Amino acid sequence: MERLDRIALNTSFSIHSLAEGSEVISEVEEIQEVHNLQSIGNKALETENFEEALQCYGDALEIDENNIDCLCGRAEVYLYLGRYTLAQVDAEHVLAIIPRHSEALILQGQALGNLGYHREALVVFLKALDLESDSDEKSSQLASHVANMAAEYCSMPERLIQKLPGLS
Repeated sequence: MERLDRIALNTSFSIHSLAEGSEVISEVEEIQEVHNLQSIGNKALETENFEEALQCYGDALEIDENNIDCLCGRAEVYLYLGRYTLAQVDAEHVLAIIPRHSEALILQGQALGNLGYHREALVVFLKALDLESDSDEKSSQLASHVANMAAEYCSMPERLIQKLPGLS
């Protein structure tokens, strides 16, 4: 009995694992489970198995609701599935935790643009562009997003958009 007491005292449990109906696992096991689910979700996303990715990210977020990588991954899946409002919610969640998270800003901008909020998307993409000024590849992608949102916001005619480099 003394050995069991010592083990219990040396093991840390998170609040989530102690919730009613949950299997009691250590915090270390929870962290590992979130990491495993995230890894499987990332692989599913890469192979465009969106439903599996969504399930994995969702399961991981049930354990750690503030996991930035899983929130961003799930937002990306939602964008692929056309669930723009849900993508916006996940991006907002990340930005509430880390206001200058460039990936979340990009995801938020994409969601807003797809929801028809072109002005807001443009502002968000400009914020992300400011953060990513050191990365040529991301800056180029963001510049394209900025140009597209500016064209949408300004209601530019299609014939004019076709003449602009990088927009056709």
